[in-house]
Formats: sequence, C-alpha cells, structure tokens
Amino acid sequence: MVTPNPVRTTGPADFASRSPELLMKLGYMHRQQSDYPKALEYYTKALSVYTDIGDREGKAEASRFLANTHLLRSEYNQAFKFYSECLQIWTEIGGKEGRANALQGLAAVHQFQSKYSQAYALYSECVEICTDIGDKQGKAIVLRGLAGIHQLREEYTQALALYSECLQLETDIGDRRGRANTLHEIAMIHFLRNENSMAFQLYSECLQIYTDMGSRSGRILALRGLALVHRERGEHTQAVALYSESLAIYTDIGDRKGISHVSWDLALTHLIHHNYRQAMPFFFNAIKLGSINDFEGVKQWRASRARIGTKITAVAQPTILK
Repeated sequence: MVTPNPVRTTGPADFASRSPELLMKLGYMHRQQSDYPKALEYYTKALSVYTDIGDREGKAEASRFLANTHLLRSEYNQAFKFYSECLQIWTEIGGKEGRANALQGLAAVHQFQSKYSQAYALYSECVEICTDIGDKQGKAIVLRGLAGIHQLREEYTQALALYSECLQLETDIGDRRGRANTLHEIAMIHFLRNENSMAFQLYSECLQIYTDMGSRSGRILALRGLALVHRERGEHTQAVALYSESLAIYTDIGDRKGISHVSWDLALTHLIHHNYRQAMPFFFNAIKLGSINDFEGVKQWRASRARIGTKITAVAQPTILK
C-alpha cells in the first residue's frame, strides 16, 4: 500500500514568494509608506519570478517600479539602469504605454540631475506617445514635467502655459490628485514672482483637495507651501506652526528624509528671525537624518537669498507615472 504524502500547507510567506503580483503589491504598499528598502526587496523578488517564468511584461513593470523607488532614494544610476531595461523590453514587444512610462522615468532621472536638455527631449517624445494613444492622464503628468523644466529655467510664462494645459486635462478626466499637484506648482511660480496672495490662495485650494482625499503626503506639500508664504510675509508664528504640523506628519509615518527636510525648513525660519537658539536643534536634526545630496540646496539658498530676499527657490519635482 502506497502511503500518500502528507498534506503540505502553504503559508502566506510561501504564497507571496511564488506570486509576483502579490510581491508587486507588497512592494507598492511599502513604497507608499516610504519604506524604500522593503519596497526594493519585494520588487526585486517579483523581478526574479517574472524572469524565471518568462513574463516579459511583468519583468518590464517590475523593472520600472524598481527604478521608481531608486529615483525616490536619489539613486540615479540604478534608476537609469532599470528604466533603460524597461524601455528595451517595451520597445521590443511594441507596448506604447509601457514605452511612454519608461521614457518619462528616464526624463525624470535627467531632470533630477539638472540635465534639462536630455529630459526635455524625452518628455517631448513621451507627450507624442500619450497623445497618440489617448492617454490624457499620462499626457498631463508629462506636461507637468516639461513645465517643471521651464520653471527651473525661470521661464515662468512658458511654464504657466503648460501647467494650464495640464490642469485642463486633469479637470476633464476628474483627476483630483493630479489637479492638486499642478495647482501646487502654479502656486510656487506665483510665489517666486512675488505674487504672494495668489500663491496663498492656490496653496489653500491644494490643502483642501488633499485633505478631502485623505492624502497625508499631499497635505505636507500644501502645508509647506503655505508656511513658505507666511515666512515671506514675516509671519513667523504661522510659518512655524505649519512647518511643525508637517513635521508631525512625517514623524508619524516614519519618513526620515521628510523629517530632515522640514527640520531644515524650521531651522531656516528661525534663523531668518534671528532665533538662533530655537534653530540649532532643527539644524542638527536635519544634518543627522539627511544625506549630503539633501543639503545641496543650501548653496542654492545662499545664492537665491541675495536675489529674492529670504525666499527659498523651490525645485519642481518630476512626478512618476502611475
């Protein structure tokens, strides 16, 4: 008599190790929580499984999400590598949407490295693809990238024209988050043009949208924008209160990089008002938690302060597609 093999139970960990889709979801969950090392771990496992089973589309998407996460960690060489692999796959199998996603990612890498000509060319190619396939959301995101380059070059008229086109697309498709992101960038341009009342109005609208959506990361963007306007107006108490609220959110979600950035904001706010004793703890906290790259902005701040008083020039950040 043949004795049957005992029933082998499959636990959650074992199931996850064999399900690339679940691994991708777990990676995304950790990325949303700013737990980038864990996100990379799950995306890497998913990439391995997709490679083993010969799923090229899955491999392309896992590569793209790995690249997205490396980009968020300012690991540009790794991001470039995985976006390039993703682009190669989608080019070979003929996926226009996937190709657009990869091109947008590569453009963002160039933009973060201040290689604006290369970024602009890739964004422009991406716009053509999104227009061709009727992807309005993708087109809006890429237009925001193009506008961001004009913004960085202080070409505010061109930037506003593209942001307006982007805003119309997002309104048409009901993309509230995208609309809030674009309003945030438009607000920053008004701030940089000394149009503080308009900037404050737009940041307030952003805050309302993000609050209604329950987006904590979005709320931080809007709160920091409002704090920036208050600081420019010399309204120290209000600025500190808004930065402190942002810091509390970052602390709650455990985002060390965010804590570092807002600590720096608070340190500068206190320094501008000659409150050196209050500034020092935030300054040291920012240095302790931040990387060297995070403080390249100090040089920009010193240069910009001579040009526009106590304002801090803000960098339009590329948005990662989907």
